[in-house]
Amino acid sequence: MPLTPFHPGSEIRGVLGLYEKPADEASFRDHYESAHSPLAEKMPRQAAFVVNWTTPAPDGTSAPYYLIGNQEWANQQDLEFCLASPEARAAIADLDEFVGGNGMTMLACRTLVIF
Repeated sequence: MPLTPFHPGSEIRGVLGLYEKPADEASFRDHYESAHSPLAEKMPRQAAFVVNWTTPAPDGTSAPYYLIGNQEWANQQDLEFCLASPEARAAIADLDEFVGGNGMTMLACRTLVIF
């Protein structure tokens, strides 16, 4: 349940994890769902945590990423508090366990809520 509701015009902070297609999809998915997501869920002061498993576009084109993880915080202070926490360090350290050389890009975002 979100800690802070987002309203139109709100500016929030987020982190997007863009995961490339893994060589072993079943192992990746198993680790992400059973180990990594539970670690990420424990990160403090999160307002939202959304996982997007990509699917082909209507024309059948493959998505450029296999999975997009989106975590959001109500403000920069909450994000900074979270990133300094042992829970965040554990989730970040876990990335090497299943991403390894498969490729993952992490983006820090300043987000404007439209509606």
